[in-house]
Amino acid sequence: MSAVKTPLPGPGRGFFRGVDRVVARAVSSARLPYVVFANWAYREVLLNWLVASARVELTNIVIVAYDRRLARFLKGHGFECVFLPMKPGKSNLWWRLFVFQALCESGVDFVHCDADAILLKNPAKALSDFPSADLVASQGTVQPKNVVELTGFVVCMGFFLLRSNERTRAFMRRAVERAPHDGTDQSAVNNTLLEWVSGWVGPIDTSTRISHLGRSFDVFPDVLVSRPEEKLDAAVLPHHLFQRYFLGLQHDPVLVHPLANQKGKTKMEKLSRLGLVFLRQDWENLRFTRDSLGVLDRDSAVPVDD
Repeated sequence: MSAVKTPLPGPGRGFFRGVDRVVARAVSSARLPYVVFANWAYREVLLNWLVASARVELTNIVIVAYDRRLARFLKGHGFECVFLPMKPGKSNLWWRLFVFQALCESGVDFVHCDADAILLKNPAKALSDFPSADLVASQGTVQPKNVVELTGFVVCMGFFLLRSNERTRAFMRRAVERAPHDGTDQSAVNNTLLEWVSGWVGPIDTSTRISHLGRSFDVFPDVLVSRPEEKLDAAVLPHHLFQRYFLGLQHDPVLVHPLANQKGKTKMEKLSRLGLVFLRQDWENLRFTRDSLGVLDRDSAVPVDD
């Protein structure tokens, strides 16, 4: 998305009360929290993500529900979640930056993972390889176009680790400042990164060029890291292990975040075609709670309730 002519409107007080609830929930987490957002239309996508995450023993999850219907559904099944009122639509997604900023300002290190970014391995090992990095992010494809045209790559807001410190707090303030004008959180973060990091170290000369939507971007065989003298210590994870553009399961990826439109049904269809649906098709006929989430796994032998 290109920069917008009229700055996008921000959220109201109810949203910021929800942000405070998210921060309180994350602060109470004993381990590095993984934050995931969803609404009622994404309930099946979210449940599939939760089942996949349980397979890789990821349990320190903060679920953020954009609407009360999903919040009631989750709580009725024993899941802790935080209600954060936000109307559906891509034009509001940049509001997530206020959550990320608030977590950072509160001293919380966290991982954000989109509900359609499926974890096939626990990412803890990959993230622990960068103990001093301020930002560790997966790679995106071709948005925002101004950044990919300059650098050959972008980072993806669908999976990243942000560590709270003075640098990242300033970084997030700048991203939030840019977002109403840039139009998306993806654009705001990448343009802020472009301002803060002018050089990278890594296998830039051995990248593979991929075409997508009439543009091209570079896929790197290993990690890129920002130069030591840059304003932010950042790392970009290798695309074959953290896939936004699907490169195939033969690469033994940690995460696959396949491209699809924003509709929940379309997301599930795409995930199914790639073998990334771990949720039983008959899940709506089953009784389950957070503690018995395993009954929803496609490999579960639990019979359907009468």
